[in-house]
Amino acid sequence: MSDLSPRSENVKVVVRVRPLSESERTAGYKTVVKVDSVNNCVILRSQNNGTNGAVAAHSYNDIDRSFVFDSVFPQESSQVI
Repeated sequence: MSDLSPRSENVKVVVRVRPLSESERTAGYKTVVKVDSVNNCVILRSQNNGTNGAVAAHSYNDIDRSFVFDSVFPQESSQVI
């Protein structure tokens, strides 16, 4: 019935970042995801990166976040294999 023994299965996680749609570009949205294909890393860039020149206390949203995957594909990549 239910097998609770440990398994030796591996799961690979692959990420493809899609490009902004035409409507997103028209609405003025900006890309906040940077793909580092060499290190298989995706970086979520801070929405509030201090470009206004003001010095403010840092919050959770002020820091870039990076995530590592088994493989990553940038916006320029095709879905066709």
